[in-house]
Amino acid sequence: MQKYIKEVFKDYQISNNLVESRIENINLYKKTNKLQLEVLADKKINIQDISSFEDFLCSKFNVAKTMIDVKYSEDATIEEDFQTEWKNIIMYIAKKEPFSKAMLTGSTLKIEDKNIFVELKIKGKKESVVDKK
Repeated sequence: MQKYIKEVFKDYQISNNLVESRIENINLYKKTNKLQLEVLADKKINIQDISSFEDFLCSKFNVAKTMIDVKYSEDATIEEDFQTEWKNIIMYIAKKEPFSKAMLTGSTLKIEDKNIFVELKIKGKKESVVDKK
């Protein structure tokens, strides 16, 4: 029987769609000091809610890193508006991998069919390759 996050983590007092999701699997990797949680959701979960809950789990279990993998049920209705969520996604990724913020700042999305393309705005020195024999 699957339990809801709000049932297992009663001390997490924030109400959102994430706590209404069902826990499918929890893994603790001792060697890498990482906690992984797989959940099944019926409603869209905001990236800020994931980030907040990951922080909670890191402090609760004293682990260095937490990853939450969200799967949506077949009858879930999700509006995919990546353009408006892109800044929040960048903030989330930068929190996990700080070096990525500089790389993703100013980037834009291009959505074609079911593919998402990220155009980076990195400026750097261009060098030509010359064969020096």
